[in-house]
Amino acid sequence: MQARILACLIFASGAALAECERPYPVTIPADPPAEKDVMMEIQGQVKTYLSEADEYLKCNEGEQARLASELQENTGGADDIQVQIKILLTRYNNTVDEMHVVGDRYNALVRSYNAQAEPN
Repeated sequence: MQARILACLIFASGAALAECERPYPVTIPADPPAEKDVMMEIQGQVKTYLSEADEYLKCNEGEQARLASELQENTGGADDIQVQIKILLTRYNNTVDEMHVVGDRYNALVRSYNAQAEPN
């Protein structure tokens, strides 16, 4: 029963949470490309993703602050607001984790690319 109520609250809070658009992480290939221009294209995609993710995090923080303020002003619907804050916080943390994964994978790709470019 509680799971059903939580699902309804999450669905109902979707409109409020839709204010911030979370970007999809970039897919980093396992093997480095042979061409430098492809590597530069991947670098551009990573930079764009990280920039968009930073913007998302700022928006998310703003929504959390707005909801926290609303929670202090309003006693009715406090449970709904707390659920929304928890959802935003989870999305925030997941985005930070994804950003680290993308950065780590890209850095590993750069190391592999540089290693293959070095003469033996």
